[in-house]
Amino acid sequence: MSGLGADSFSILVECDLDEDDGCAWIFPAGRLDVDAAAEFAAVFGECFAARYRHLIVDASLLEFCDGAGARVLVDASRQAEECSVEFRLTGAYGSVARVIAIAGLTMAEESSHRQPVEHPSPLSGE
Repeated sequence: MSGLGADSFSILVECDLDEDDGCAWIFPAGRLDVDAAAEFAAVFGECFAARYRHLIVDASLLEFCDGAGARVLVDASRQAEECSVEFRLTGAYGSVARVIAIAGLTMAEESSHRQPVEHPSPLSGE
């Protein structure tokens, strides 16, 4: 059991500003559906505004992703390409990975940047 309610969605963003060009790790958790899509898109908007050069989305905590959620990922990927920002999507499995594949996105094997020493959990403290 994940600890999230049936309709819950949360996002944790960890940023590394020590590098010259900055990296943001984005950890969505729970259900990425039409109700959560705007919140998720806003996170990408903030990352692009902050001029991070690398965005790494770890989807391993997503339990569900519908077309609206996949659309946010596709839009973020396209905007990243237009802005010369590295966009990597990792960790999705099962039906989430299938929806992402149908949307035309490719999962990254591994990041070219170091991962955080400890993966933060958006579920901690709940």
